[in-house]
Parts: sequence; structure tokens; C-alpha cells
Amino acid sequence: MGCTLTLQLPNYEPALVEQLMTAVTTGPLQIVFDPVVTVFTGTDAVRTYRDVYRRVGYVRVRDGIRNLDFSGTETAVGEGTVNWDEFLPTLIESDFAGWVCIERTGGDHRETDVLNGVVRVRSLLPRPVDG
Repeated sequence: MGCTLTLQLPNYEPALVEQLMTAVTTGPLQIVFDPVVTVFTGTDAVRTYRDVYRRVGYVRVRDGIRNLDFSGTETAVGEGTVNWDEFLPTLIESDFAGWVCIERTGGDHRETDVLNGVVRVRSLLPRPVDG
């Protein structure tokens, strides 16, 4: 039994992520991938995930919009600018085997937003083939 330290980062600059990951030599280390961070930093979630996916151990399913002042506002999943139709298949394509959690850290209807997020994500996932 053990655990893996999983770091939440303010951005996903591939060179800096790799530098951090190689600098830590004791114990396993992974990163949290949060698509809303890419929205807030003005990068593309799919392209960024593809750059760092080998280091990802946990995915936060959150959405948001970038504000004119270069800050951001979290929204319910599907109400922001993350392209879920492309991002979720990219997770599958990468054989991601870590945790995926639909989260809502702000707003007045967090519980409802999370439940609606679950429904939305499930509707976008491929259905298993009966065999």
C-alpha cells in the first residue's frame, strides 16, 4: 500500500512540468489536470493535456470562462469554454487510468451543477458494446 503525491499547478507549461517531475527523486509524483486552468491561462485544454498526460494522475472536471482582465470565472460543466466533446475522447485515447472528479468550487447551485455535470459527461462517453 502506498500513495502518490499529486500536485495541483497554476499552469501546465510542459518544460516546467517536466523540470519539476524530474527534480523530485523520492517517491511517485503526478499532477492534477484541471481544464479550467487552461481556460484561465488562455491555452487549449486538449493540446495542453496531450503535452503533459504522462504525468497526470487526477483530472478535475471543471469549466469556466476567461474574463477580459485575464482572470477567470468557474462555471458549471458545459457552460464554459472547455470543449468536452474533444477533451473526454482525448482522456480515453490516452488510456487515462486515474481518478476523474466532477467538481464545482463556486456558484450558488454547486450540488445541482455537479449532478448536471455527471449527466453531461456520461452523455458524451461512448457506450460499452454488449458482447
